[in-house]
Amino acid sequence: MKLIGNFCCCFVFFVFTNIILFILESQAISLDDFYCELRRGIPTTMVKTESGNKPIIYWVSTNFPEGLTAQERCQQASKNLQAAQDNQRLSYLLSGIMNGKQVICVSDRSGGSCVDIIFELKPGSEPKKLLMQIFDLRGIANGKAIEQGNDKRIYINFRDYVERIPSDPK
Repeated sequence: MKLIGNFCCCFVFFVFTNIILFILESQAISLDDFYCELRRGIPTTMVKTESGNKPIIYWVSTNFPEGLTAQERCQQASKNLQAAQDNQRLSYLLSGIMNGKQVICVSDRSGGSCVDIIFELKPGSEPKKLLMQIFDLRGIANGKAIEQGNDKRIYINFRDYVERIPSDPK
């Protein structure tokens, strides 16, 4: 009888734990597709979420390497964000150096290194400052989306960032 009682207790705990995990997973923001769209005349990287489409980057800065238009940068970054998401590596945004170039990149963990380039920066730019300017403060409000690693780099938790951006009607 004692064995059956322990089994029932463990079974109930297992079911209860799985229900809690399912609820927590269903509350996490789902990022579906990244795309580039003209919004108010500005090329804008957008993401589709369960709560609506959200603008991620407005491409108004000129602090990028020569040769690409704002529209081309938007399309390239949207494609790179989608690839990072598809490969389950889009957890944190940070600035770094890859292939000898200053970049905004992604890492799969806070404190981690760049694993995928989102876009390049002009040589001699201030990557931390640009990271904060490019990913404007709408999504970074309240500080929860920002972490600082042991290496003094800024890590923006991408899902927290997107959650804080209001859906933007066209």
